[in-house]
Amino acid sequence: DTVGSWLKVVEDREVIRRHALGSFSDLLLASASSPAMLLYLDNASSRAAAPNENYGRELLELHTVGVAGGYTEADVKATARLLTGWTIDPATGLFRFDDRIHDKGALTIMGWVRPGDTAYLEHGRQFLRWLARHPSTARHVATKIARRFVGDQPDAGLVSDLAAVYSANDTAVAPVLRALVAHPVFLASARTRYRRPLHQLVAVPRSLDADLR
Repeated sequence: DTVGSWLKVVEDREVIRRHALGSFSDLLLASASSPAMLLYLDNASSRAAAPNENYGRELLELHTVGVAGGYTEADVKATARLLTGWTIDPATGLFRFDDRIHDKGALTIMGWVRPGDTAYLEHGRQFLRWLARHPSTARHVATKIARRFVGDQPDAGLVSDLAAVYSANDTAVAPVLRALVAHPVFLASARTRYRRPLHQLVAVPRSLDADLR
């Protein structure tokens, strides 16, 4: 819809571009509270009485540990409960945590146990930071980066090396990219990948040093 389209433009600028070369942990937190994401995957309407599992499922399957990352259906449901109340303020269009519709019950997700205090918003943030540092997330993120820049079936050694750099640098993305471009597997992959049409469109005027103003 129109609202979602405009919110996505803001998300690209304020979430993706802002955090692309920072830490994946910060990117994940920003994405989880992005109005575009909250609307697109229905978490804005998720409440204790009726948790919506869309975002919780995508968070685990696509954004972090991956489909083989060791989570269960019960973990998806618990994640959805943990993130109830993460919604959009209708007055501002920005993220707001609504304590009134948040599920405050005890939770265990993939071995992570919810604290016993009442800092409910911080519980969700703590879980996201924990999830960003999970070994399965390191491997999943490393695989995606290798697949994007090297090949559709990336070398297992390359993925392991990038995952180790990711974990050693507390989820920082830039060191992973530096390790990638210096890796023998990356260097051997030269001239084996095609640019996507949009990237080719951007690359041509860049190579010509064209002034498009």
